[in-house]
Formats: sequence, C-alpha cells, structure tokens
Amino acid sequence: MKREMLVSVLVCSFAIVTAACSGNSPTAPAPTVASVAVTGPDSNVYMGATTQLNASSTMSNGAAQVPSCTWSSDTPAVATVNATGLVTGAGAGQANIICTSGGREGHKLLRVMPNYSGNWSGSYNVTGCSNSGLFASAGFCNSFPVGITLPYNFILTQTADAVSGRFFLGQIQFDQTSGPVGMDGGLTLASSNTQQGIRNDTIWQLAMPAASRITGNLRQNWTASNASGTATLTAVIRDSMKTSSGGVNTRRTFSDIHDFMNGLFVR
Repeated sequence: MKREMLVSVLVCSFAIVTAACSGNSPTAPAPTVASVAVTGPDSNVYMGATTQLNASSTMSNGAAQVPSCTWSSDTPAVATVNATGLVTGAGAGQANIICTSGGREGHKLLRVMPNYSGNWSGSYNVTGCSNSGLFASAGFCNSFPVGITLPYNFILTQTADAVSGRFFLGQIQFDQTSGPVGMDGGLTLASSNTQQGIRNDTIWQLAMPAASRITGNLRQNWTASNASGTATLTAVIRDSMKTSSGGVNTRRTFSDIHDFMNGLFVR
C-alpha cells in the first residue's frame, strides 16, 4: 500500500515539473470593449450638409482601438448616418448618432439647423390690412389690398445659430438686425425704417422646411410722429430664391408718405 502511494506521488510530481519546464501557461482571455467614444469637428450641422464622425474604443486591458462600428441615428428625420459615420443633416432638431461595437455604445449629440446665410429675393402676398387717421386719408389699404404681391430681399450671414444682416421691402432698406435660430429651425427678424416722421416696423417669422427655401410671414406696423393714425399690414411669403447678388443695397430717401408707400412696390 505504501509503495503504491509513493508511486502516485512520484507520478504527480513528474507531471508538475514537466508542465513547469515546458513553458506552457493558461491562455489569457481576449480583451473586450469597455467603452466607446464618438467625436466630430462640430456639434452643429446645417440642413443638407454633411459632417464626418469618428469612433474610438477603450478595451478591458486599457488599450485604445479603432472599433468596428454599427452606426445609427436615434432621429433619422433630423440626421442620417451611413456605414462609415458620415452624417447628413435632414431637418431641424437634435439627434444622437450612435456607434455600437462589442456590445457597447458611444453617442454624439448633434444639432441640425437651416442655413439662412446668403442673398435672397422673393415676393410676399398681403393677407390683411387696416388703417386709420393719416394712413386712411392716404389710402394705405387701397394701395395694399389683400392678395397683392410685393417684393423683398434679404442679405444675411450666419455663424452657428446666430443670424445677422438686413432686409429690404421693395426700395425700403431696414436697419441692421439679428436673431438666433430656434430649435425648430425658425428665425425672427425685426427692424425699422423711419423717414419724414413716418416709421415702418417690420417683423419676419421665418422657417426653412427644406434647404434653400424660405417660408414664413411678416407684419408691418406703420406710425407717424407728426400725425394721428396707424396702419398694419400682414403677409405670407409667396416664394424665395437664393441669388448671387443682394438686390437693393443702398438706402433711398422718401419725400412723403405716398413716396414711402410707393417704395414697397419697386425692387
């Protein structure tokens, strides 16, 4: 019995020594993805424009690696992404662009907005008119009946969501103005022109449902510092076109209320 136990011990000892001397060791487990990060040049994208996103992963052993991503967007109506991480702005709003790799996700929140920058020309249709006092005597609403079409121009610049510039109603050049693009893509611009005691305050409510097409409405409020009465004109944008020139770019001086009113007709 003792001899058999001695043989067993010797055999086990030989096996242990052989394994140690052979240099073999248990295979280490392959590293797994611990986290994924998505980066890009900017967090803002204009509608119709593209931006390239990139991903990096940190492995369980601490090493950095370029992951094999499955790219997706949580709001395709706002932004889409292809298999290489190229994002295209589709509509106003926010979207998370996601890289999925090794069971982990990395996110990049992007804001998509219209690009109002450029020189625009178009026309608007009058939808309502009211007048009193001096303006009624001057036949304001007779000159601007519902349905009449009048011209406008914009000269605008944009940096991120900040828009600035000026606009023209016919030959009436308004003062410099600015405004932020809202999360829904809308833009409000307000400015005035005062001559011979007559003041025109105009407010635009603009939208861009598709790249290079402006829609919206405007409201003009006319007052006189030297006479009683007011006039209000409301309208909707009929058409818009991005042009290579800004149209009217000099301030015209008007001699009286009739001349001022007539300035709305001429581009």
